[in-house]
Amino acid sequence: IIQTAQSANPIFFASATACSIIEVLFYTLSWRTLTSHLNIKMTLKRAYLYVWYGLYVDIIVPAESVSGEITRAYLLTRDHCGPFGKIVASLFTHRLLGMAMNVAILILGVAILSTEGQISSAIFNLIIFMATAIAALTVILTTISFKKTWALKILNWTTNLAKKISRGKWTLSKFKGQAIEITNNFHQSMIEYSKNKKPLLTSFFYLALTWLFSLSVPYLIFQSLGYPVSWSIILITAAIVLAV
Repeated sequence: IIQTAQSANPIFFASATACSIIEVLFYTLSWRTLTSHLNIKMTLKRAYLYVWYGLYVDIIVPAESVSGEITRAYLLTRDHCGPFGKIVASLFTHRLLGMAMNVAILILGVAILSTEGQISSAIFNLIIFMATAIAALTVILTTISFKKTWALKILNWTTNLAKKISRGKWTLSKFKGQAIEITNNFHQSMIEYSKNKKPLLTSFFYLALTWLFSLSVPYLIFQSLGYPVSWSIILITAAIVLAV
């Protein structure tokens, strides 16, 4: 590994490192656009650090799909930056936008591969299936996020089940009250996003820039090692890894 790294072109490698740092910055701007709309008090510097903390936890904890969001939610709650329900709404919406971007990248990648004639029918069908599955999941999660009654029913069912299991020892009345408050804040935040699309569009634009710099990293790394790889392969690979 050391010998391979020593053979890398330092200019390309340094450029890849810079793209990685800028990628995180645009990802932070995308998320902060959503938090600012909900009046969550957080400076850009703090948001940037929180995102880096989340990425660190993603690396060391084997639950990469949600560990970064959990870390950021904990940090914002710890520092009293805003109601927990609003914090969760910002992270949830940001994840939905990321899933939509993931679908777009998959479709773009398969379109480029098709024009280059480098894709078999089996791989094409698999990629289309993944894109469709992610899109369907995005729609389902978006629908559920606006169904406040569903969340309250689940909450009531959970508390009643806990009460039956404990034979009345666990009333969970305090927990239930807090959960209802969180649910109300969450759904109110989602309604605010639906009424004003500008923060969503701005956040999505920053996510597009995030992907641009993110995809540039492997491209430049392969260039630095003298093994150029086409953009279409990088698009497909990165999108599938993120989807998994």
